[in-house]
Order: sequence, then structure tokens, then C-alpha cells
Amino acid sequence: MQIILIVLGCWLLLNVFYVLLVVPPRRSRISTSLFRAIEVIKGFFRSRRG
Repeated sequence: MQIILIVLGCWLLLNVFYVLLVVPPRRSRISTSLFRAIEVIKGFFRSRRG
């Protein structure tokens, strides 16, 4: 049971990261500080890819 919860949690976390990194944010609904944080995360992952 514990392994199932761990796998489900990891899957959910990966989905959240996918949405934050791939789907372009709507500027009207997202705060500027959150938008900056997402851009920093995107830049970090892009720099690590190549």
C-alpha cells in the first residue's frame, strides 16, 4: 500500500511539473511572482538539457 501511494504521489508531481513547464501560462490569471518562478524553473531545465 505504501509503494502504491509513493508511485501515485510521484506521478502526480510529474504531472504538475509537466503542466508548469509545457503549457504556456495565461498572463491575466497568473501573478507576476509565480510567473517569474516558473520562468526560472524553465530556464534551469533548459540549461540542463543542452
